[in-house]
Amino acid sequence: MSTLRHPQAVSQIMEMVDRILQIEKRKHIEVGGVELYPSEIHLMLHVADEQATNLTRIAERLGITKGALSQTLGRLEGKGMLLKSKDPGAKNELTVSFTPEGERALKQFRVLRSSVEARYDNYFAELDEGERQTIGRFLTRMNELLSGRR
Repeated sequence: MSTLRHPQAVSQIMEMVDRILQIEKRKHIEVGGVELYPSEIHLMLHVADEQATNLTRIAERLGITKGALSQTLGRLEGKGMLLKSKDPGAKNELTVSFTPEGERALKQFRVLRSSVEARYDNYFAELDEGERQTIGRFLTRMNELLSGRR
């Protein structure tokens, strides 16, 4: 195996990011005749997994504005995926509950995602511990660089 040079590594990373973005743009699911887009699916998964209820924290975590968050929640409510209500005692808190259609959408997407994760799991199983640690450090550092933390 040849040594990977810096320009090649940067090029491969950018190519991988572009592929991920292309996959994300194409990825949507349909539940009961309702089409859900990546931003909607991502928000649903975040709310379901994190049990988040604070608009400001959700927006910060997802890297979107509170306005965009509110619009996406409104679209999801309009599509019959969830019900939302504001907490009368706390301005930025809300209650989100998934409708049966929303629960089906979450389940469907998790099944799709698990098949992709299984392929990654198989690849990682082939690596030795040193390789896994190197990849882990690389991914941690890349996330820090991309988020502007360093």
